[in-house]
Amino acid sequence: MNGSRLSASIANITDFKGKKIIDVGCGDGVFTSEFLKFSPNSILGIDNSELSIDVAKKNIGTNSKIEFAVEDIYDLKKTGKFFDIAIVRGVLHHLDDISAGIANISSIAREVVVLEPNAYNVMVRVVLKISKWHIQRGEKVISPSFLISQFKKSQFLMSDYKFCNLVPLFCPDYIAHTLKFFEPVVEKFPIFNKLLCGSYVAKFERNSD
Repeated sequence: MNGSRLSASIANITDFKGKKIIDVGCGDGVFTSEFLKFSPNSILGIDNSELSIDVAKKNIGTNSKIEFAVEDIYDLKKTGKFFDIAIVRGVLHHLDDISAGIANISSIAREVVVLEPNAYNVMVRVVLKISKWHIQRGEKVISPSFLISQFKKSQFLMSDYKFCNLVPLFCPDYIAHTLKFFEPVVEKFPIFNKLLCGSYVAKFERNSD
């Protein structure tokens, strides 16, 4: 349920219809396939894990609009491919070199949509500080201001920004359904959404000036 909500949050900030999409860090492809309902022209899901891509291909099966490939985020400039929109869902905070990742993603797309854990949410910060799972993977929170500065180096400007996802990842169903009821309201109100939402989604577009 939470994954679908995140996909909808991404789709609400951009227009997929007729566009060529790349999903960077697609994992097993389940969330990638959710973008098909927003009528893109095509979707390429990439991940640096061969196992994940094998699973993605098995999960999705045959579909003329979607394909999966093993690619390294730091080598995207070398692919020679270009896309209307690059989706980067919960990927950047895993990277050792965020700046290099952003530079490579920016080089292959006209527009980049990023979804990340909300740096202003205290609980998000606490989880990343005390959870062994997150600590072992070197995960971090990324502020919107940092993203803006990094994308600016690649001549991209932030054109839209929203807080989303009141329901935390891995939240028990009985709690998730209650939070889900309040989620649309919380997302609309400034300060409340900034402090309570678990994620934010930001759209960056190539500066035409």
